[in-house]
Amino acid sequence: MSDHLPHRPTQPASLWRRLGVWLTLVGMLCVAGFALAQTGANKFDHLKTGFPLTGKHSTVRCETCHTNGVFKGTPKDCRSCHSPGNRPSQNTVVLPANHIPTTLTCDVCHGTQSFTSVRFSHTTGISPGQACATCHDGSHAQGKGPNHVVTRAACDSCHTTARWDGAKPDHSGFNSSTNCASCHNGATASGKSGSHIPVTANCFSCHATTSWKPSKWAHANGIQVKGTCATCHTGSYPPADGKSTNHIPYAALAGVNVSNCDSCHRSGTYSSWADGKFHSNITVTRQCETCHLGSSFGLTARPNDTQHAGVTGNCEGCHTAGSTWTPSASAIFNGKPDHSGFNSATACSNCHNGIKAGGKSVNHIPVADSVKCGSCHNVSGWTPTTWNHSQVTVKGSCTTCHTGAYPPAGGKPSDHIPYSNVSASAGANCDKCHTSAGSGYKSWNPGKFHANITVTTACATCHTGGYNGPHGKSATHIPYAQVSAAASAGC
Repeated sequence: MSDHLPHRPTQPASLWRRLGVWLTLVGMLCVAGFALAQTGANKFDHLKTGFPLTGKHSTVRCETCHTNGVFKGTPKDCRSCHSPGNRPSQNTVVLPANHIPTTLTCDVCHGTQSFTSVRFSHTTGISPGQACATCHDGSHAQGKGPNHVVTRAACDSCHTTARWDGAKPDHSGFNSSTNCASCHNGATASGKSGSHIPVTANCFSCHATTSWKPSKWAHANGIQVKGTCATCHTGSYPPADGKSTNHIPYAALAGVNVSNCDSCHRSGTYSSWADGKFHSNITVTRQCETCHLGSSFGLTARPNDTQHAGVTGNCEGCHTAGSTWTPSASAIFNGKPDHSGFNSATACSNCHNGIKAGGKSVNHIPVADSVKCGSCHNVSGWTPTTWNHSQVTVKGSCTTCHTGAYPPAGGKPSDHIPYSNVSASAGANCDKCHTSAGSGYKSWNPGKFHANITVTTACATCHTGGYNGPHGKSATHIPYAQVSAAASAGC
């Protein structure tokens, strides 16, 4: 039997059964003990500790706050549990590093429902004028943006606690020395519009601190405007108006120096354009037609009459500078053409045709149209004339004018001899008898009929005693008419 393995005693089966029962009892006792403990915890009134379990506190496990089974001495204030480094904070949400600096207790702003649903109020413990930037520095809380106005003033001097937008800075302390453009540059705050008049002056010089409009611009707010009107008054910067569409075209005048608006509009107050006077301030002796051919503003236009019909320029050819257009002291030019440069070669009838200007009267002596008015008339008036029978050829043409119908050209007197009834002189002209080597055509006398006309018969035609000059039969003349042989005989 020596070759058999060593024999190990066999354990009774009842022993294993007893061990299983014992373990089962232990487990049941543990479960029962745990259930009993939980039942006790659920029945424990935590409010008696002075710290009611609300919100998130009511759902966390006890050991979250009561570490290592220690109940007594557990802190009741928020900061002791929710600040980093404290014993209970290892299982809780702790105060972040970028939390706003404050001495208030946590429950002033935070509730137990959630840390993120903050009910912070600026009316609690925050006094006006305090340094808002202590919290609103862009890290702890929203701070000034990159386009914020450059200022050291307290936030609440412009902003309210309700919202950042709609900030209204207090401008009451600003004055003419305030650099408005440092904020009102179009980026930080509204600035000058694109149509703003081009000035470099401070905004306050013209604008009020309560509103941009209406401005208090009055040309006298310390702004130099003399000689610079055209800088703003171009029409591009309303309400600064520019030249009207019917403004006189002074810029088209060659050699005329009109430097700026106030060359003519110079009342000194700059309150109105209406006092503009061109000729009172600018010397012009020619180029009148540049302005005075149309109906431009504030001037006398060329009349729409027959005298000016067809006239396109050279006003100064008739209207002299320094006087007036019409006999009125208020105008600049006189409507009296300057005839001083005219002479016998001037075609006067171009104007003096009875339409544009007075022409020959109906009883003017009949002279040819080729004869210029200046041949007889002077330039200062129609009468007295300078006619002396030498301007045109009059020989053999006296009766053309001397008919009695063209005064002052006298005609034959009523007692003139009836030379036209004498065949030898029937077609003769005045100067056939009224000739004088010395007197020319200055006088009718001496007129000599028989010295110039050969007459052998018809003496009785003139020598009746009834005509000036020729003698008639004397009272003692023989009665030849009673003698039949001499009745038909001549003188």
